[in-house]
Amino acid sequence: MNLIVLLVCLILALILLGLLALGSRVLFEILRQQGRLLLRIEEIEARLTDPGSSQAPLLESVNNRAAFLPSPPTLPEASGTASPVSALPSNVEAAETVPVREKIELTIGMATYNDFDGIYFTLQALQLYQDLANTEILVIDNYGCQETRKLVEDWLHGRYILATDVVGTAAPRDLVFREARGNAVLCCDCHVLFAPGAIARLKQFYREHPDCGDLLQGPLLYDDGKQVATHFDPSWRDQMWGTWGSDPRGQSPDAEPFEIPMQGLGVFSCLKRVWPGFHPEFRGFGGEEGYIHEKFRQAGSRCLCLPWFRWMHRFGRPSGVLYSVTVEDKLRNYLIGHAELGLDLAPILEHFSAYLSQEQIRTVAEQAKIAAPAG
Repeated sequence: MNLIVLLVCLILALILLGLLALGSRVLFEILRQQGRLLLRIEEIEARLTDPGSSQAPLLESVNNRAAFLPSPPTLPEASGTASPVSALPSNVEAAETVPVREKIELTIGMATYNDFDGIYFTLQALQLYQDLANTEILVIDNYGCQETRKLVEDWLHGRYILATDVVGTAAPRDLVFREARGNAVLCCDCHVLFAPGAIARLKQFYREHPDCGDLLQGPLLYDDGKQVATHFDPSWRDQMWGTWGSDPRGQSPDAEPFEIPMQGLGVFSCLKRVWPGFHPEFRGFGGEEGYIHEKFRQAGSRCLCLPWFRWMHRFGRPSGVLYSVTVEDKLRNYLIGHAELGLDLAPILEHFSAYLSQEQIRTVAEQAKIAAPAG
């Protein structure tokens, strides 16, 4: 029995020695082949780097191309929801040598006050149906809504600015123009829809008229999508200067632009550099229509209706108006604006006497006089 065990152990030892010998031979062949490959590589490099070799330019070309290969993009960290767009390489902005403002043709900006539903559908309609190439989206939040901020920044990759120091319609609209990075600015209400192709045609208009100093507007489409209001007539009604009017020249979207006295400010546009600004003392709602139009005219420019620049405005508010609208604010703004422009104040006082007592009018007039003295 012991002899059998000894023989088995001897056979196993011989097998093991054979395997070791075979492994050493294989290892030797591998090292030998690697050595040959290394020598071949050194030979090739020597030829390529030899100035007299015809292959030297090839190596230089390969090295130059390798230097410009893009770095792998930085992948976004995993989160509960997928990113709406692919992540850009981290070095994209660093590669820009031209200021961002020169890259943007148009800024579409809007002020909002506690109106998430309105701004949601306005922005999504722009994204779905309009040409937003080289276009900046800018939202000025006069209230402070986190859902609005998330929509603008996280989903639409626009700019969101919280500005609650001065509540009203004029101050945030003015901030749209001051903060815009585009060559031209389109300011609209946050509950507006545009006719198909309107944004593309507006950008084309500015390309064809790069020095346009005019205030550009378009016809309001009524809710039936057919009737239009091309302008405001300069008359007083319901605590407002301006009543909707319709010029036959604006019925066809293919008609030529024409001058108008004024128009509702649901949509208006001009080059950023020619914006004259609203009076900094405007507060609350009212006083901007007519005022800004006259300001453009006094600067030597025109107020134009572009018949194709059509827009629809949500007037209905079943839940009520969520911002402050007072007669006193309207009167004060009209007095400040008219005094700044040197316009007659008597029609304002006469109209508002139907809504406020003489004592109330006198108090507001004194406040307006302090804010914007005549002359």
